[in-house]
Amino acid sequence: MNGCVHCGGENRPEALYCRHCGQGLGAACPACQTVNLRGAVFCDRCGSPLAEGDPRSAASLGDVKPEPAPAVPPGGGKGGASYTPRHLRAFMEPDGGIRGERKEVIVLFADVSGFTSFSEEIDPEEVHRVMNGCFEILTSEVHRFGGTVNQYTGDGIMALFGAPRALESAPRDSIRAALNMQEKLKDYGARLAAERGIRFGVRMGLNAGEVVIGAIGDALRMDYTAMGDTTNVAARLQADAPPGEILVSEGLFRLTRDWFRFEDLGDRLYKGKSKPIRVYRVQGRGKINTRIEAAALRGLARLREREEVMETLLQLYGEVREGRGQIVALSGEAGIGKSRVVYELKEVLKREQNGLPLCLSANANHYDRFAPLSLLRRILKAYAKAVAIYCPVNLAGEGGDNLWMEVIEARVAQLFPESGDLPSIRRVLRRTDGDGGTDSAGLQQGLEDIRALFIREAQERPVVLAVDNMRDAEPSSLEFLDQLAGRTVGSRILFIPVHRPGFDNPWAARSNFQQITLQPLSRQASEEMVRELLGQPPSPELVEAVLSRAQGNPFFIEELVRGCRESGAVTNEGGRWRLRKPGVEISLPRTIQDVVLARLDALPHRLREVLQAASVIGIRFDCDLLLGVMGEVPDLEARLGELQEMEILYSSDGRSHGEWRFASRILQEMAYKEMLRGQRAVLHERVGLTIEGQGPASIEENLDRLASHFQRSDSLERAAHYLIRAGRRAYALLALPLAASRLEQGLIFLESLGEKDSAGVLAERIRVRGELALALLGLGADERRLESLLSEMRAMAEGAGDGTQVAMADIHMCTLRFRQGVQGAVVESAQRAIRTAERAGAWEPLFRGHAALASAYRLMGRGRESIQESQRAIAIYGRQVDAGGRPGPELQGAYVEALATLASTHAVMGEVGEAEAWFARAREAAGAGRMSPALGLVRYFENFLWMVQGRWAESERAMAALLDEVGKFKFPFARSGIALWLGRAKIHLGRAEEGLRLVEEASAERERIGQRLLLSMNHIARAEGLRSLGRREEALAATRDAREAARGAGEEATGLLAREREARILCEMAEPGGLRPRAESYEEVLGQLERLGMRPEWARGRKRLAAWLGRLGEEARAEAMGREARQYLASIGALDAEAELASVSWEAGRPSGVAAESK
Repeated sequence: MNGCVHCGGENRPEALYCRHCGQGLGAACPACQTVNLRGAVFCDRCGSPLAEGDPRSAASLGDVKPEPAPAVPPGGGKGGASYTPRHLRAFMEPDGGIRGERKEVIVLFADVSGFTSFSEEIDPEEVHRVMNGCFEILTSEVHRFGGTVNQYTGDGIMALFGAPRALESAPRDSIRAALNMQEKLKDYGARLAAERGIRFGVRMGLNAGEVVIGAIGDALRMDYTAMGDTTNVAARLQADAPPGEILVSEGLFRLTRDWFRFEDLGDRLYKGKSKPIRVYRVQGRGKINTRIEAAALRGLARLREREEVMETLLQLYGEVREGRGQIVALSGEAGIGKSRVVYELKEVLKREQNGLPLCLSANANHYDRFAPLSLLRRILKAYAKAVAIYCPVNLAGEGGDNLWMEVIEARVAQLFPESGDLPSIRRVLRRTDGDGGTDSAGLQQGLEDIRALFIREAQERPVVLAVDNMRDAEPSSLEFLDQLAGRTVGSRILFIPVHRPGFDNPWAARSNFQQITLQPLSRQASEEMVRELLGQPPSPELVEAVLSRAQGNPFFIEELVRGCRESGAVTNEGGRWRLRKPGVEISLPRTIQDVVLARLDALPHRLREVLQAASVIGIRFDCDLLLGVMGEVPDLEARLGELQEMEILYSSDGRSHGEWRFASRILQEMAYKEMLRGQRAVLHERVGLTIEGQGPASIEENLDRLASHFQRSDSLERAAHYLIRAGRRAYALLALPLAASRLEQGLIFLESLGEKDSAGVLAERIRVRGELALALLGLGADERRLESLLSEMRAMAEGAGDGTQVAMADIHMCTLRFRQGVQGAVVESAQRAIRTAERAGAWEPLFRGHAALASAYRLMGRGRESIQESQRAIAIYGRQVDAGGRPGPELQGAYVEALATLASTHAVMGEVGEAEAWFARAREAAGAGRMSPALGLVRYFENFLWMVQGRWAESERAMAALLDEVGKFKFPFARSGIALWLGRAKIHLGRAEEGLRLVEEASAERERIGQRLLLSMNHIARAEGLRSLGRREEALAATRDAREAARGAGEEATGLLAREREARILCEMAEPGGLRPRAESYEEVLGQLERLGMRPEWARGRKRLAAWLGRLGEEARAEAMGREARQYLASIGALDAEAELASVSWEAGRPSGVAAESK
């Protein structure tokens, strides 16, 4: 049996309270506050060691008084004495019982005013007694409200609220504690003044903010403390406060302004602070007691999706009114709206037509969970307030603090006139008010009589009893409610226990029990709430920013919106709210952080360490990866299962050994945020090493993740390695913004290594400069930046004696010059790169150099030389592959481009068979199937073959599809080139206006990014469109712009095409008498096209010339010329070989025959 040391009564072994006297028998766990059986050494919930000594110590349930302060703080004096509260001792082991954490806390400093002067005037023993009384008051109130006294300063204390365990009500609790301290210290000071003539007052300062907390010291002396600017500001506020006053910072004022009254003291500049601090004086308690009351004061947004819950409750209330009592458990996560539902139910019932019910509400509090009957005391106070309003009674006493007890006694006399005043109830009331002198039999009789009182009250009118936060209800009150619930079946009582997940509901098996679990709001309801809170329409980006973090939680939505407005993160422009800085994630208000951290901190250490390790991996994580990070954890799956029952984690696929995810992103963020950077760094490194250990496929799949984890673990060389690999892969996939970002960040990390700059690191620094330049070039970056990067690359390579990278610097310069449209400079850089590569025996720059020459020669009209250079480049690549080389994706893309360049050169020269063969090889090298960047490149070059053959419809289809594909990437160079070809196709298919618009958009894009390559071709295409629309003067001007651009770029081939368009338009514009000289000039241009090998263009020109010769009377020559041209065009598969030709005259401003020629 379990004997009670208070009354000697025997109890069941598993009893936590004495059944004779009501005193506590068990011990409270200092870690998780769970009540354990008497004699237990370790907590049966979290495994923490229980307090040593008698289980009826300050941690036991029987003693509701707070632990007294030590008579003299250990170490004594003002020099920073150590004080470790009993509930922290189990954590204060030198090997890491309390690890350092980042916490959002309230720091309180309290200091005795004038301590030095009065300690000089009285005897030291008297000083000791005075301060001991002060410390007992300070310490008891700090502990009562869940705080921790972590330092004695000789004449004061430093206390923390929200550490080591976070409490969602910490801001309010800290001020409640401070006010209670000052009230008791005022009485204490009055006694000292009356008895000893001592003037005694305490000044206090409080500040809210982030600190680093943890154990410092060694095995001989261990302190638990907080460090950071938040602590310093609190100390400054305390020093500035007058005796008996409480000063708080603006941050704490904002968190608690609905609950207390404040005086704004304005800005004050304190020592060591560069900016003034807004200071507020606490004047007293406000009229608000709960969060829902504060929200109601501001105005509640309508929650339509809770209306169904309200209808259910009202239906159940209808049952209660008919004498069929109900128990309705209302459950859900913090902030989901449980208290809101109860509040609105009470508001609806106030309008009840069939008689007003008696509505009672009470909250269980964490700081009273070890004070027997503390929750019952709150219920009785609510009852007293309710009957005083609805059922006025004659009061015998004069009120004061015990007014509520007098109201109840009067009501008892009214309802039980035959029983007198029921002294047993009076005894219970006195006990709940702190008087523990009630014997066991009297206590039990009193509790039974109070239950009878509620049943009798329900005969007068229905009673609605809502008790919130049931998880913190202490066992004695819980037992009382259980007994009362058992009597609701035949009474008019609606009992609504309100709780969060994890509460073991003792009423679930009762016949009149109902469970209502509130779910998150739908997206539509969440959007409606955001709009209503803002009052004016929000932008889609703002709505998404709020909803992605709130995830349907009404309280989170309200606090996020409120926080955005107060912090200035949103602005109202033209009656519409939007984020001030688009793309920047909105920060979590302290109110939300407190709610989430309180839930996490309540978990035992074995579960918290799982969440912390998982939070480093991300919102989703694989069980195997987590196991690799945590090491040997045999019961990991069991722990995950526990967290799933608590609705903190969920298995994504229903398997314990598969993928898991956090129930919300906020849970993951808060679990991560609490850890110190050093702890995070260790875990990030473990994640990276575990992924590496899973093999090459896993590494390739997780390049960005590896870079991120190693970056956060300060392994910068490894982070740089994966960033650069990710950048190269992104470049190969045309994801240029991502490529540039990764490569630049990787380069920054490499540059930061300093003395660790090995030969390998130096080589990578050189190479990445060139790759970064290419990515930035594709994005249209400032050319001066690109020139600088490539110059640095060449200089560093020369200094390192790295011939390969010297050559590659010239290759990259070729790319820059090529896109700048300076083909002569391309040839110069390519030839220099080839010479350097041959000396260094480096195949890659050699291959790229010949490929660059091929591209330049093609544009310069040197077709045969272009073909030869392409063939050399392709042969070099082939030999490397045959020798076992395995070029990467980017080099494979360059090879495909070399094949396509060769094919297109053959096409332009009319060698269609060769062109088709090389295009087939290019498609094979690019890979079949879904569109890829390499295959898209091939399709782009195939335009030259389609143009030669007049297959403009095929060109239109292919370019439209390719433009959609490239639109997924930010690649303006490619997008403008594709749009140009698409526009030309539409022009030749007779949709000139649509085509011209695309051409002009492409031209504007090229101008924006400084792209001058083939700018002449843009002017030619524009001329073609304008000509088709009959705007001949504008078309003629466009051809001249094209000639000028080609001349400056050294693009002889396009320059000659521009001359052909110009001469053609002049012929079409000629009057009959002026046609011959223009036809002769046109024939001269055709001769130049033939000499450059551009026979398809030459043949089509000959068809036009034949028509003009016929008009001039040279029928025989015209017939022969036309026949020859048609035969050639037919031989290359041109669709327009037999098409009608354009006439030389103009009709209504449009050249006749244009549509036929465009088929």
